[in-house]
Amino acid sequence: LAVGISFTAKSQVGFDHLDINNVKARINADGLLFPNPSTWAQGESEVPKGSGRSTLYAGNLWIGGIDVGGQLKLGAQTYGTTGQDFYFGPMPNQALGQWNRVWKINKSTVDSFRLGLTTPIPQIILDWPGNGNTAIGQAQNLAPYVDVNSDNIYDPTAGDYPCIRGDQTLYFIFN
Repeated sequence: LAVGISFTAKSQVGFDHLDINNVKARINADGLLFPNPSTWAQGESEVPKGSGRSTLYAGNLWIGGIDVGGQLKLGAQTYGTTGQDFYFGPMPNQALGQWNRVWKINKSTVDSFRLGLTTPIPQIILDWPGNGNTAIGQAQNLAPYVDVNSDNIYDPTAGDYPCIRGDQTLYFIFN
């Protein structure tokens, strides 16, 4: 699952927008795509951006399967009607607030950092959640990054940087 703008970084608590190439789409930290869960009015997915036309209402990952007893099990977003199956953050998550976030970064920000054109290091690169807290059982690697010195520790002061695809990436972790 897996974005600042130019030389600046922006990260909103709980959600952000993919807003490049004439698209605007809201992404929520718990995996809910497009709607604003506080209003549930109209999805925030515009193509073309700024047109006011909402092209999609909502989306999310649904995971299902049959357990050993033959019972169907399903984890799915039901758009606020009957509870919640997905939560923001990695497992285990002992500090929920810090994970209610979407990291947004542009390729131009990463490229400028790699070329040494930004001083100080952009905040979004410093904040990238490259490594988890293994002392509480989180995975060693959470968000993809280029490990310049191959020490398996995300450290932008040593030249490490987020590994992203496309012109803009939004990254969030949910379970």
